[in-house]
Order: sequence, then structure tokens, then C-alpha cells
Amino acid sequence: MENFKIQKEDLLTIDQRRKKVIAINQIIMMKGVANYTCFFYLKNGKQRVTSHTLKYYEPLLDGKGFLRVHKGL
Repeated sequence: MENFKIQKEDLLTIDQRRKKVIAINQIIMMKGVANYTCFFYLKNGKQRVTSHTLKYYEPLLDGKGFLRVHKGL
């Protein structure tokens, strides 16, 4: 059995003050609400909320397999 180590680049900090992180491979989807909140939908069915915008997380997730989809046409 192999030992898997999580690297720092595989984690996304969602709350620096409380030191909360999410493993990027556990994120199914992110959803922005208004201009200040982002909801994370995780593989285990849980949700996490942060006060950062999608724009804040976009460069942090660049090259990690995420696409930004817009509602409007």
C-alpha cells in the first residue's frame, strides 16, 4: 500500500484566521453569491462558506482542472 502525502499546493486555504483548508481534489464546485461570498461544494456532501469572491480563488486554482462558468449569455 502506498503512502499518500498531501502537498501544500494540493490544499486551498479558506479561512486563514481559523487555519481552515480544503483539499482541492475534494471540491466538486464553487458558487459565488453576490460579490463577497463563495460556497464550496465537497465530495462528502458538505458545504463550506468563505467571505472571498470567486475572483480571489480563480488564480489559486489555475491549472487545477477548474473552469469558470458564467450564468449570463
